[in-house]
Amino acid sequence: MILITSGFLVVGSAFGGVVLTTGLTSSGQVERTLNDALSRSVNGLEIRGPVVAITDGQEANAISIDVALAIGGDDGVNLDPLAPLDRTVVSFIDEANAIRELPYTVTWTVGDGDHLLETGELAAVLIDVSSIYPPLASGRKFLIEVRPPSGAYLTIKRTMPGGAHLDTIVNLQ
Repeated sequence: MILITSGFLVVGSAFGGVVLTTGLTSSGQVERTLNDALSRSVNGLEIRGPVVAITDGQEANAISIDVALAIGGDDGVNLDPLAPLDRTVVSFIDEANAIRELPYTVTWTVGDGDHLLETGELAAVLIDVSSIYPPLASGRKFLIEVRPPSGAYLTIKRTMPGGAHLDTIVNLQ
């Protein structure tokens, strides 16, 4: 009886050690996963101002947004549209289109002169929608995603106002 009990004790101890080691490893993986998820949700972009359509009176040629680093974000976001890697991509979706990448330009309202949007900086992003067909005209609903290399996506859902004639500058509230 004593030998059998000792054998169970040894096997039980070894099994307990494996469980503890696995638990510690798993908790480390869970911690890394949670930290990664938190950094993705905090880092990213947010809109700072109105979303504006620039039109020719009939259809939009461009959408303008002012963006800043999301509150709590401490990593910069690369806004260089010509960067070969780790750049922000703008996509467009409506009932007729799913365009993975639209051209855009950036004008710095507040910045230090590089292409990295950092805490305290503000950038105006002008998104070229002139090639979208059918054109972005009266009554059209659309979605624009601004996807930084890491962090949360900025999703903008808007509807072009109705009417036969659009103002040159339209605030898409």
